[in-house]
Amino acid sequence: APEPAYARVTPRTLTVSPFRFAGDALKLTLGATFDLAAGLGRAPAQAAPPLPPLRVAEPPSPGVALTLPVRLPYPELSQAATRAAAARPVTLPLPLSPTLRVERVVVTGRGPRLNAAVTVRVSGPLGLSVRATADVSGVPTLDASGRVVTLRDPTVVTRREGLTGRVLGWLADARAQAYLREAARFDLGPQLSRVRGQVQSRLPFTPVPGVTLTGKVGELRLTGLSVTPDALVLTAAAGGQL
Repeated sequence: APEPAYARVTPRTLTVSPFRFAGDALKLTLGATFDLAAGLGRAPAQAAPPLPPLRVAEPPSPGVALTLPVRLPYPELSQAATRAAAARPVTLPLPLSPTLRVERVVVTGRGPRLNAAVTVRVSGPLGLSVRATADVSGVPTLDASGRVVTLRDPTVVTRREGLTGRVLGWLADARAQAYLREAARFDLGPQLSRVRGQVQSRLPFTPVPGVTLTGKVGELRLTGLSVTPDALVLTAAAGGQL
């Protein structure tokens, strides 16, 4: 099942334009600005903030230009990486044709770097089946699509305990190293789509009784990221119309 996602809307300003006449009609325009925060997992408990005071002023420019933080806790990021990597086993073109399949990816933050502990099942002929873990570490960076996080200049260190020389040799093969590095590539398109859906679900939004804002939020694109002790925090941007 997909991870749950949440979005929170916090009103910042409410404005109403001065009255104006258009033919035989009296018109006014209500404007609102608001902050959006989104993330994976369950929304943390938080009391609803009071509405800002209504001011008489020209409304803000129409449209939506969203910049919002998206928080990806490491357990949810690990689950998503595990599902993606486990679906891509590889058979190495080596003697005995060993097969590698990812069983688990555990993502943690280490200063400015991300570490992915990638556990693989190495299988081969005559019932060979051993588990091995390698640490893939690097500085997270965004690719050109704005929806994929990769590790810049990643290092791969295999935990040698309990492994035979043959298995260590297989894991040292350049193709096995590339497979392990690929397990630490995070395609966040599905997560961003769910976050966008949560943001869109907040519209129509009623800032004050009797007034409803409707609109459409465009596709989210990542513009920045930072590593924190318990989550990867991304900055996402999107346009739209109110």
